[in-house]
Amino acid sequence: MCVVDWSLVADLLGALAGVIAAVVAGWALFKSYPDWLKRQNYQRKSERAEQILASFYECRRSVARVRSPLITGVELAAAEQKLKDDGVQIDEGFPSIVTAQALMTRMYEERAQWQKLNDLIPFAAVNFGEQVETALQETLRVRGEFVAAAQSFPDAEGDFLEGLRRKLFDSDPKDLEDESNQRLKTQEDVLLEHLRKYIEAE
Repeated sequence: MCVVDWSLVADLLGALAGVIAAVVAGWALFKSYPDWLKRQNYQRKSERAEQILASFYECRRSVARVRSPLITGVELAAAEQKLKDDGVQIDEGFPSIVTAQALMTRMYEERAQWQKLNDLIPFAAVNFGEQVETALQETLRVRGEFVAAAQSFPDAEGDFLEGLRRKLFDSDPKDLEDESNQRLKTQEDVLLEHLRKYIEAE
């Protein structure tokens, strides 16, 4: 007569159930991995999109601060001292070089925001494509033109001088008749078109 060792059977069945459970769990994990990876990638893009937009708006506010037509006496005094420290001769009756230095100082003090935007360009290209990358490059180009205009300001005359004044100074950042403001608004529209969906979906 054969005697069944039910305790052994129970152990075997328990072990088999554990194996089956592990296989089922592994299969479920395997099946869910693509969805998990997709969510992770989307979350990463959401974070990058938020960083890029925040950096862009910081730079746009930086432009408004740099272009403010109100240059204080403190700024002018600091600019004049900087020129003297650099050995620059300041002729009487030619304050434009001091004004230009004051603007250059403003831009230098705002450099951290612009460096941050520049550092995000490779991530913009990889995650969101050429249009977003180009929008950031165009934004940086606006600042580069300010620098060039400030450097040319002391020697400018006539219509060229008036053109530089229009580029360097702006009392209303929302005035879209201003060329620089219009260009920044165009880049903002491009960025929002491509990035806002990632932030709103969070």
